[in-house]
Amino acid sequence: MSTINSYVLKQMPMPLVITVVVAPLFLLTGRMLRLRDLVLSSSGLLRPLLRILTVLIPHYVTLALPIALFLGILLPFIMRIEDVGRRIWSNFRLAGQEGR
Repeated sequence: MSTINSYVLKQMPMPLVITVVVAPLFLLTGRMLRLRDLVLSSSGLLRPLLRILTVLIPHYVTLALPIALFLGILLPFIMRIEDVGRRIWSNFRLAGQEGR
């Protein structure tokens, strides 16, 4: 396994898990606010609201999985590029100080 592959595989789980957990929560919150107004204006029972939300969870997780995979792959590359840029910049500054 190449170095970049092992680096990405080490850095990927955290953004992946965070996105899979947080994205459906945001989507459910938006839907819950709309459904709450509908349920409270009609019957006032919260049980149908909770039932609808539990049915929507798998749908929102399937929407979040591609986003999570994309971010899980993209963020390690961005962090790697920033690390390389910092090293190049520090070497550039050190080379400038040696010339004085």
